[in-house]
Amino acid sequence: MENAGDLEQYIGTRISDLRKERALSQEDLADRISVSYQQVQKYEKGRTRISVSRLVDLAAALGVGLNELIPDEVRAPKLQHSADTLTGGFSLTRDEIRLLKLYRKVGSERMRRIVLDYMRTISES
Repeated sequence: MENAGDLEQYIGTRISDLRKERALSQEDLADRISVSYQQVQKYEKGRTRISVSRLVDLAAALGVGLNELIPDEVRAPKLQHSADTLTGGFSLTRDEIRLLKLYRKVGSERMRRIVLDYMRTISES
């Protein structure tokens, strides 16, 4: 990528292509990530920079990993490997991302253990 504008354009095109492959309208995708369809248009045309958190939301809404949105020449191999290792090579769903965000907001270590124990119990039943 020669400049930042090229990167936004590449990512926007990937978002558009993936959205169309999944037969989603811009409005459908916008609803999934809680923005307007006009904002999705701006992302797809590379007119607006996308924050990392929004990029994560977009990837989850499209059912892909971040590596599907970022060009190979920009991706850091170590970072890609780390992300794949953390997720077992699977993309996280929007609900899984929400669950992680909520878990991180739990202030008490004791409460986090209780939540984990509860999740373990219900997942085994």
